[in-house]
Amino acid sequence: MLKVLVRLTLIITIPLLLLIYSQSYNPIYLIRAEINKQFYVDSYRGTFYLLNEALKQSSVDEWPERFQSLAKKFALPLNLINIDVPSLSKEQVAQLNSQEFVYLEGEPTVLRQKIANRDWVIELNMDESRQAKIIQQTQGTVYLLEKHFSEIPQQDWPTAIDNLAQYFGIPLSLTQLNKLVLPPAQFDKIAKDKGTTIQVSDDGDTIHHRLTNSNWVLSAGPISQGQANFYMILGVMLVFMLVIVLALLSWLLPLWRDLKALDAQALNFGEGRLDSRIQLKGGSVMARLGKSFNVMANNIQKLIHSNQQLTNAVAHDLRTPLARLKFALEILEDEECSKDEKQRYQKSIHASIDSLDYLINQTLIHARYSRAADIKNFSKTNLATVITDEFEQHSRDQARIQFSLTIDEVLADNEQLADPRALIRALSNLLSNALRFAQGKINVTFKCDEKNYYLIVEDDGPGINAEHIESIFQPFSQINNEERSSGQGHGLGLAIVYQIALWHKGLASVESSSLGGARFQLCWPREK
Repeated sequence: MLKVLVRLTLIITIPLLLLIYSQSYNPIYLIRAEINKQFYVDSYRGTFYLLNEALKQSSVDEWPERFQSLAKKFALPLNLINIDVPSLSKEQVAQLNSQEFVYLEGEPTVLRQKIANRDWVIELNMDESRQAKIIQQTQGTVYLLEKHFSEIPQQDWPTAIDNLAQYFGIPLSLTQLNKLVLPPAQFDKIAKDKGTTIQVSDDGDTIHHRLTNSNWVLSAGPISQGQANFYMILGVMLVFMLVIVLALLSWLLPLWRDLKALDAQALNFGEGRLDSRIQLKGGSVMARLGKSFNVMANNIQKLIHSNQQLTNAVAHDLRTPLARLKFALEILEDEECSKDEKQRYQKSIHASIDSLDYLINQTLIHARYSRAADIKNFSKTNLATVITDEFEQHSRDQARIQFSLTIDEVLADNEQLADPRALIRALSNLLSNALRFAQGKINVTFKCDEKNYYLIVEDDGPGINAEHIESIFQPFSQINNEERSSGQGHGLGLAIVYQIALWHKGLASVESSSLGGARFQLCWPREK
């Protein structure tokens, strides 16, 4: 799951980081640069035209000196550079030779255009502030316009402005002072100070300048900040959305595929095909759920198989005492049955009933511990005392057997969290099993390490063959008791021990003992 989330995060964040930090591949930056370029080109197109016209009035050798005098009229730095300077790239040179404007955004932001049929390039360095510096930015342009109109009779100015407007990227117009509509403060500045003012509106900024020695006001604008191309913005949005959609699809499609596979296997399992399992790739987001499904399916299959075996075994163990009961009753109903025979068969009936009762009790106990552990049955108990009491009950009146009990000192005076009744039953079953096979010795040990508790019962009997070790804890699995008589049990004692181990989240195991017989060990984790 974590790997999938990391992959999804990378797929989404990498394009976003490129958009934010990489100018070379950032469409937003490119769009903004294109908008700014269009704005500055439209704003200064006429300025560059007037500079070209002003330079044409002098010889090429005089241009540097002439240009310096013109540059002093501009508030912004104005330079005349040669097209062969190293700072110009091949792409920029190609654009300049095509009479295109070259716009470079950065520190500083510059606008360049080549003079037609010459190797000289006019370069204008611009301050990016808009309102506070706009008058300074237009100072040189106003000077050139003043000079241009000073050489033309006033009666020709309306026609001249129309001819000049075609060289500017912004609207140019001439208006009589008395017809100019401006706020009082700005109008007074134009009327009295004969200066320049800026009119701000939603459409953009308009520069108003009163021409010297006239009542004419030259208006340039409105100058907007430029509008992004609708299709360009739409394209960027679509690309961005497509990246997000593809990122989500790369995550959702495998998820959908795995969900369908899991759904199909769940339906197969529900229809009775208990061997149905799901196989998912390790990197799948559903891998953990698939493993859980397989574990659940294995447990259910084992449970059903175990219940089938249990049902068959119970039916088998019920058949023998029931047959004895039926036979005994038939004999008792016979009129020729003697008194001794009646007493003998009555004892057989009682023994069969005891066998059935014992089998039912053992089955119920096994069923109880086969369920999930009930925390209400667990308590802090000194298990050393409980184990000692149960050990003494079994060792009493067993003269032929030498019993030995070993308990760690650390456990003798402390309490442990456990189900004491369950552990007493487990120890009782293990001791009863050991008494059946022991020749003369039975050792019981209760110890612990840093992680687990251990309850061990071992004897010096014949031991258990290797082929029986795997099945010894299975219900109704017995050695040397094919008929499962009640005197020898029904094969549920060790199965109950195994379930009690699971009840404590532990494990029961058997191996060869140093005494020569079997060594049964009940192990469960210590509380944290």
